[in-house]
Amino acid sequence: MRVGIIVLSWNSKALVDQCLSGLLKFEGSPVYVVDNGSEDGSADFIAQKYPTVTLIKSPVNLGFASGNNLGIKQALSAGCDAVFLLNNDTIIDEPFLEPCVRILVQDASVGIVGPVVVEGHRPDLVQCLGGKITLWNLGFPYIGAGLPYKKSNKVEQVGYVLGAAMLIRREVVVATGGLDPEYYPAYVEEADLCYRASLKGYRSVVSHAARVRHIGDSSSGGKVNSFRRYTANRFLFGLKHLGPGRFLIASSWMVLRTFARKLMLP
Repeated sequence: MRVGIIVLSWNSKALVDQCLSGLLKFEGSPVYVVDNGSEDGSADFIAQKYPTVTLIKSPVNLGFASGNNLGIKQALSAGCDAVFLLNNDTIIDEPFLEPCVRILVQDASVGIVGPVVVEGHRPDLVQCLGGKITLWNLGFPYIGAGLPYKKSNKVEQVGYVLGAAMLIRREVVVATGGLDPEYYPAYVEEADLCYRASLKGYRSVVSHAARVRHIGDSSSGGKVNSFRRYTANRFLFGLKHLGPGRFLIASSWMVLRTFARKLMLP
């Protein structure tokens, strides 16, 4: 199975350098870097230091979904059977792709696979074993956060795979149209993709045999901005996927939680 690895980058020269240096050391799949309108010289730096990667330049910041969709389109056009989305704030210090690809090859019902995402500077601790989708309150809680990471052959079905490191079968992209740009600039789009894939009959799973280190929050704009974007996109998810009655109940829970959260923020 031919896999294209897509790295989305925006104004983060040091992070993407760290990511690509490890990625090219441990994995041999073709790499597509989408420069999302950077203004810090990232694109020229990548072109000079990493001539073997395919560099895709966007003149503006398209956000997570549309930026990754540029890379997905080019990788699939080049004949890739699957794409692996990898955040530029990941640290690659060991191979991670093969256990994930093996699952796609062996099980046609699986459409999306993630490795275990561990803390960037504490690789012994789990950051995310995938997440749950709770429609009654439009919640997307992480699974396993803070647990010790133990490598195993376990394959765990989840509601969604974290977008920082996710392998997507070509057929899922075709069936769903890819990531939804409405979730601009970021948050919830990976849960939305996994949910729409499930409606098409594809499962999302996490392989405990693979791990990727993830720093996280490198370009979120701070705690308050992150919370606002996340909350707005939760409402968007509900508008897309719930009927009027269910949306009213779920959004009421969200409003209460949002007010409670706002009281705790500076």
